Amino acid sequence: MKKDLKKRYIRKIRHCFPIYGKEERKYLKELNTYLDEYMERNPEASEEEIIQEFGSPSNVAGEYLLGADEKYLLKRLQISHFIKLGISLFIILVLLYNIYISYLAYLDYKDALNYQISTEEISIETTKEE
Repeated sequence: MKKDLKKRYIRKIRHCFPIYGKEERKYLKELNTYLDEYMERNPEASEEEIIQEFGSPSNVAGEYLLGADEKYLLKRLQISHFIKLGISLFIILVLLYNIYISYLAYLDYKDALNYQISTEEISIETTKEE
């Protein structure tokens, strides 16, 4: 029960981070050890007591971001922005390619409607000369 409570609290904090990298993992690992110590002293602690002791997940994440190095945060946010931009551009290009291929298939379909398909049977007879 207490491990589940601790995991849920850490997960909520993790979801509050706009970026999640090496420094954030280190911070959460350190916070996890503090939570372990608190849970050993207070084995029957509830989620409200944990929030009262450490703060709400959004406040904990906000305090971390306020204390973090600005250059690190800006660099990580820029990288995150470029990755999102690249993925968006890739998705748009794939959609445009699919639209183009669909258009070509439609043109082939329209062209095929103009052709009359007919069959002709040809029989070849051979005669034997004696």
